[in-house]
Amino acid sequence: MCHVPNDVCFPFQDVAGVAPQTYLTEWRMRLAERALRDETTSVAVVGQSLGYTSESAFSTAFKRVTGNSPKAYRNAVRVSGSYRSQNNDIHLRGAHDASGIDNPFGTRLPPMS
Repeated sequence: MCHVPNDVCFPFQDVAGVAPQTYLTEWRMRLAERALRDETTSVAVVGQSLGYTSESAFSTAFKRVTGNSPKAYRNAVRVSGSYRSQNNDIHLRGAHDASGIDNPFGTRLPPMS
C-alpha cells in the first residue's frame, strides 16, 4: 500500500519494479542480514535499529521475507560462511548506492531532483 500521493507511487513502481512498501521492507531485511552477519549486536537491537518496536515484530517480518528467523540466519552464515533461505529466495546483491549498501532488487533509482 502506498502512503504517498499516486503521482509518486506509480513512477517509483515503474522504476523499482515493486511498490514502495515492498521495496522498503526488502531493503530493511538486507540491512538486517548485513548486521546479523557482520555484527554481534543482539537480534532485538538490530530490529530496533531498523524501526521495529519489538524483537517479536522484527523476527516475524524477517522470517516472512527470508524464510528463517534472524537467529537461524545468523547461525547459518556463521557456520557455513554463506546463506540461502529455507524457501530458496534469492537475495540479489546487485547495485549499490553511495553508502555501499546492497540494493535488494539490483536496480538503481534515479537521483532525486
